[in-house]
Amino acid sequence: MNLLLDVSNGYNLIPIDHGAILNTSLLDSAISVLTETECVTNTDLMRHLHPKRDFNKMFISELKDNFYLCTLKCRQNFDEILNYIPPDWTPDLKKVADKIKNQVFSKKWEDEVFDTFLDYINSPFK
Repeated sequence: MNLLLDVSNGYNLIPIDHGAILNTSLLDSAISVLTETECVTNTDLMRHLHPKRDFNKMFISELKDNFYLCTLKCRQNFDEILNYIPPDWTPDLKKVADKIKNQVFSKKWEDEVFDTFLDYINSPFK
């Protein structure tokens, strides 16, 4: 699992995955959510940080609010974010941009990602 540890504002884990960032370059395929074994929730570190999976309703609610705020910020700064993608990562950046706008920046996709996350952490708070 590719994780960064942000120590500038407490100790926050930032998951990164350069291999799958552009749907593993399968741009003609539908974007799919990570499987449970690919997800940060399936790591030894997650089991160590949350051994009892003690995610209460308030924690899940705050997490969900933060998730939607982060995706909104990504949508708002999308053009700037695209400028950081190295040209050799994809031969057709416009095609990638269109795919992301159409699939990732949709309420349906965001809900599916968050609901899948809740399934992976076995949360009853959907």
